[in-house]
Amino acid sequence: MINNDDYILIVEDEPHIAHLLGVNLQIDDYQTITADTGEEAWNQIVSARPQLVLLDVMLPDLDGNSLCKRIKAKYQNVPVLMLSALGQSSDRIRGLKAGADDYMPKPFNLEELLLKVHKLLKLYQSDLKIENVNNDNIGAISYNRNSYTLNYENDVLYLSLKEAQLLEYLIDHKNTAVPRQDLIIHLWGSTKNSNPRTIDNYVSNIRKFLDKDTESSVELKTIRGVGYMLVT
Repeated sequence: MINNDDYILIVEDEPHIAHLLGVNLQIDDYQTITADTGEEAWNQIVSARPQLVLLDVMLPDLDGNSLCKRIKAKYQNVPVLMLSALGQSSDRIRGLKAGADDYMPKPFNLEELLLKVHKLLKLYQSDLKIENVNNDNIGAISYNRNSYTLNYENDVLYLSLKEAQLLEYLIDHKNTAVPRQDLIIHLWGSTKNSNPRTIDNYVSNIRKFLDKDTESSVELKTIRGVGYMLVT
């Protein structure tokens, strides 16, 4: 169902429930890993992003709602299925507002849970395929034109609209010196009411992120007297 390198993270502090979930998921050919605290789960997510998180709400350190908010703030495309002994409507609403993709009260039906897992993974993988169509590879860095994000390993930079428009223009004219005036006109429609220093700030912000990729020959160069060039 998922690739051999992918796994589902089970965040559960009750060992018998974690074991039950792990065994049944593995029977369905999913690979799993477990964490019994919120901080341990977060470290797992950062070090090797899972395909899905099964998240208990009541954890001994960081509660599930807070962890879910943290996950969705940085990894929007990681689906979260929340599990909780708190089954009131208000509890479910709180979990969904925290960013959970679905919410199941305990005790839960294992067959229903497996169906929800499969559905969320299928939906996520479908969205990922659509998203990848709009990705530009800049060396080892990926830029997504839908979300205006630069992605490198576990780091993400969210660009403003103007920064995104500038980067996309440079990508579309890569390995070509782009005059500063062309960028200003592209962003603001004319050279009136524009501050050239703003362009420099946008470039500086993007360049700092591109410099994270030390293995590729990607460079956002300043061409003196002309403008900028994205070298790939």
